[in-house]
Amino acid sequence: MFPVEIWGTVGQWAGSLLSGLSLVLATNILRLDQRDKRRSQASLVTFTYTKTLDPDTDYANGVRGDVYNGSDLPITYARITVRSDKLSLSNAAQVQDPSVIVIVEVFSENESITVGPKRTASYHAPFHSGLQLQERDIAVELSFTDGNGRNWSRDASGGLVEHRTKYRRVRYTESHKPIDRARAARLRKQLGNNGSQTE
Repeated sequence: MFPVEIWGTVGQWAGSLLSGLSLVLATNILRLDQRDKRRSQASLVTFTYTKTLDPDTDYANGVRGDVYNGSDLPITYARITVRSDKLSLSNAAQVQDPSVIVIVEVFSENESITVGPKRTASYHAPFHSGLQLQERDIAVELSFTDGNGRNWSRDASGGLVEHRTKYRRVRYTESHKPIDRARAARLRKQLGNNGSQTE
């Protein structure tokens, strides 16, 4: 029914299947290893925060804390975003993200946008207590760029997310119209006259 000369033996089939499975397994292991390498620096960047309260109203009026870069490479463009889902803005339709209260840049001691390896940078993100937000209504997030140029964000619970830039290929098309020779001649003549007038 299945001639061995054409179809092969069971051992040959089993060997082929095992080779294919090992190739799939090796590809998955390599992919996971690359992901771990990509996350290695970002996983060593952490931040602390303390919510500050207005003493008169007991509403939140800011966030302060530190960003710690525990890696061996610098991070850049670190910023703290303070947001609240309970924030209701009258101009929410015109605002890109109406839940954002304030975004502050994190600077190192020498006023640089870079937080060096094994260094800490402090930040203070004040906002108006008139927003009438309680401490529990506020969420804090750190975003930064690692030494390899990858963008990351870390929320207050420690969750780390990579933000990959999606490049789109844009095709510019232009309808090609035949050259209007009369218009081109008029333009050349105008340019020629203007050039002779300046001499």
